[in-house]
Amino acid sequence: MNLKSLAIMMSIAILAFFVGCSDDDDTTVADNDDIDTIIDDIVESGPTLSDGIYIVGAAISTDTTVANSLEAGLVGAPDFGSQSRDGMYEGLVYMQTGSFSFIKVEGETITAMGGAWADAYDRDSLAIYKGSLEAGGTGDSPLNQGGTLAHVMVDETTSQYVITPIDNWEIIGDATPGGWDSGTEIGQTSASVTGVIFEATNVTLRSGYFKFRMNDTWGINLETGECDAAAEACLSYFTNLGGTTISDLVSGGANISQEEEGVYTVSLTYAPGAGLSVVASVVKIGDAEEITFDPENFKWGVIGDASAGGWDSDRDLFYKGLDTEKGHYWAGIAYLGAEGAFKFRANDGWDLSLGGALTVDGVATVLVKGGDNITPPANPGAYYFEVATTDEGDTWSAIMTPSSWGVIGVATAGGWDADTDMTANGFVDGVTTYSIQGTFTEGEWKFRANDDWAINMGGSLDSLKLDGSNLAFAAGGTYTITMKISLDANGNTVYTAEVMGESDEITFDPENFKWGVIGDASAGGWDSDRDLFYKGLDTEKGHYWAGIAYLGAEGAFKFRANDGWDLSLGGALTVDGVATVLVKGGDNITPPPIPGAYYFEVFTTDEGATWSATMTSSSWGIIGENLEGGWDTDTDMTAGGFADGVTTYSVEGVLPAGPWKFRANDDWAINMGGSLDSLVLNGDNMELEAAVALTTITMKISLDANGNTIYTAEVNY
Repeated sequence: MNLKSLAIMMSIAILAFFVGCSDDDDTTVADNDDIDTIIDDIVESGPTLSDGIYIVGAAISTDTTVANSLEAGLVGAPDFGSQSRDGMYEGLVYMQTGSFSFIKVEGETITAMGGAWADAYDRDSLAIYKGSLEAGGTGDSPLNQGGTLAHVMVDETTSQYVITPIDNWEIIGDATPGGWDSGTEIGQTSASVTGVIFEATNVTLRSGYFKFRMNDTWGINLETGECDAAAEACLSYFTNLGGTTISDLVSGGANISQEEEGVYTVSLTYAPGAGLSVVASVVKIGDAEEITFDPENFKWGVIGDASAGGWDSDRDLFYKGLDTEKGHYWAGIAYLGAEGAFKFRANDGWDLSLGGALTVDGVATVLVKGGDNITPPANPGAYYFEVATTDEGDTWSAIMTPSSWGVIGVATAGGWDADTDMTANGFVDGVTTYSIQGTFTEGEWKFRANDDWAINMGGSLDSLKLDGSNLAFAAGGTYTITMKISLDANGNTVYTAEVMGESDEITFDPENFKWGVIGDASAGGWDSDRDLFYKGLDTEKGHYWAGIAYLGAEGAFKFRANDGWDLSLGGALTVDGVATVLVKGGDNITPPPIPGAYYFEVFTTDEGATWSATMTSSSWGIIGENLEGGWDTDTDMTAGGFADGVTTYSVEGVLPAGPWKFRANDDWAINMGGSLDSLVLNGDNMELEAAVALTTITMKISLDANGNTIYTAEVNY
C-alpha cells in the first residue's frame, strides 16, 4: 500500500469525515491537532500498518511513528474455557505520562478513537482505568512518569477501553509452592520503553501444572452481574496466561505442564510488539527437596454440579489403605445426575484436582492433575469410585462403577449373608438419600454398599461411621429406613439415618444396663466397679458386655448393673471360658487362685430374664505399624496388679515412630486408642513422630470423679 496516498477518515460521532490525498498533497486533518500529527507522521514516515487496532501517542513513545498493535482477545466460556468475542482486542503496552489514542486501520482508511478515562476503581483487588471510545478522541495516561507495563483492552461493541497497570506477575498451580490457592510472586527487576523484566528465583516446582497471572487475579468481568458465558461471549476477559507450552502463551490458556521437579528461576520478559508480547522462561538451578508420601495428607472427594454438593462442596471418599495392586486408595459412593460435570479434588481445595475421561466400566484410568471436568454417565444414579496412586502421588488413577446401598443383618430378610437393596432417591438441597420400607425382625443390622464389606456404616443413627458397630431393632415390625448423606458445619461429609414406624413396645433396651466387676478381689473393692463395654447383639450370645479386670487371689467379686445393687449376679464361675448361668443377687464369686488379668463377658439371650457369664485368662499388649509384630502380633504387657484403686499394665523397650494402639487378648474386640490422657474403646490410632528408645509404656485403669472406669497411659523415657 502507498501510504503517501493513504486516505484518512476521522469518525466524529455518527458522521464520518473522509480526507483524500494524492502524491502531491500534504495530509492534514483539522479536528484534533495531536492525533492528526501522529497519523500524519505514521503516514509519512512510519511503518506500513496492516489492518487492526493500534495504540499510539506520547504516552506510548516519544517517537510519534510508533504504533503498538493490539490483537484479537479471548473471553470466558463455560466450564472454565475461553472463546472469541467480535471487536475485542488486547495487548501489553509500556505506558508513561502523556496522551494516547487508538486507531483502527481498515484498508486505506484510518479511524481514530479514544477519550479520557472516566472511572478508576478496584475490581477483584485489581486497579483498572476505564474510558469510552469517542471518534477522534484522545486521553491522558493514568500512569506515572516513570513508566509502567499495562494490559490494554479495547471493545468496539461497547465502545470502551480498560487500562490495567501490572504491579506484579505470579506463577500459580499445583506445581508451585502455594498450589492453586496462592501464587508465587514474580517481581519486576527492570523497566524501560525497550522492555520490562519480571523475575523470581529459587522457586520450587513439582510435577504438575501452572499458569501465570497478573496482580493476583484471574480476570476482569465488565458485565453487570454474573456473565452467562453459555449464552453469549460476555466481556469477561482474562488476566492470566497459559498455553500448551510455555513458549505459546495466550490469555486464559491451558494449564502449562511441569514435568521435571527442581528449583527454578522464573521470568517474564516484555518487549514492544503485537498483542501479548511477553516471553516466559523457567530455568532449573537446583534439585527440589525430596517429598515423602503420607496418605493422611490427602482427603479425596467428588465435586461438581453433577453431584449433590455442586462446585461448592465435596462428597468425601474413605481412605482404605495400601493395597498390593492398587497402591494407596480411597473409595466411596456419590450420586450423580445426568447433567453437569464432576472432578476429584483433595483436601476441599483446588491445589490438587483430577480430571479427564472416565468410563463407568470399572477400568482403572490415569487421570490428569488439573485436567478437564469429567462427564457423568448418561443414567443418573449411585456410583462407586476409587482414587488410587501406585507411585506416591506422581500419577493418580480412578475407577467408576454403578453402585448401591443396602441393609444387612439378622434383622433383615437376607440375614448376614445377603443385602436387601435400598432405593437411591437422588439429591435435593445438597442432601442425598437412600431408603427402604419393609418388615424387619428384632436384631442387629448395618448399612452396606455394593454387597461387600469394604464400605459399611454403623454406630448410631445420628452419626453413622465407616465400619461402625452394629445397629439393632429392639422389636420386629414394619419400618421405613432412610440414610442421608450431607455436610456438617465444617464441610465434612456426614452419614445419618432415620427409622420411622418402629413399634412402641420395646421390652428390652441394652442402654439401660451398664455392667461392671466389683468386690475386694478387684481394684475398686466393694466401693466401685470396673466397667465392662457393651459389644452389641450377637446371634448366639444375645446382648453382651465384655471387659477385663485384674483379680487378686483373695477376697471375692460379683457383677452388678448401673453401679448399684438393684441387679447383681453371683454364683459359681470357672476360668475355663464356659458360659455359666448366674443367679440374680447370688453368692459372691470366688476368684481364681492365680492373681492376674481376666476377661469377662456378661450376656442375655432372653432380654434379661436370665444372665450368663464367662471368665478366661487375659492380657493387654501394644500393637502398631512399626512394632516388631506390626499390625498382626501384639507385644504383651506385664500386669502390675492394683494399688490404691489403680490397675497398671506396662511394657519396656523401643517404641518406633508410627501409629499404634493398646489391644486385649490378641484380638480387636477390645482395643483402646485416642489420646494417652483419655483412651477410649475403638479410639483412633495414636501416633509417635519419632522413635523413642528405652521406653516404659504404662496403661492405667482407674476411676473418674463420677465413679466411671477410665483408661489412661504414660510413655516415660
